[in-house]
Amino acid sequence: MCLSPHVAPPRPSCAFLEWRAPRRDGRQRVVGWTCDCRPIVYELREAAGQGFIRRYVQAGTGWQVSDTFRMRPSEAYKLWQALLSGLAR
Repeated sequence: MCLSPHVAPPRPSCAFLEWRAPRRDGRQRVVGWTCDCRPIVYELREAAGQGFIRRYVQAGTGWQVSDTFRMRPSEAYKLWQALLSGLAR
């Protein structure tokens, strides 16, 4: 039984997010995450007063990691909800 949320299937009119190489600057706090039972796992993170989403894609024996651009935390929470509901991918 999974305790964390799963991302809904993308809707036909979903927005495509731009994924970038992760920044490794300073402390980051994970404030939300999806279940790790799927090959793609997402985390909602905050760092230096900004929010963003980190994506982990299972690749062989490791993970490919990428981030969205940084934004105000309130915008990141909206984007997180869009991702979980299938309105973004």
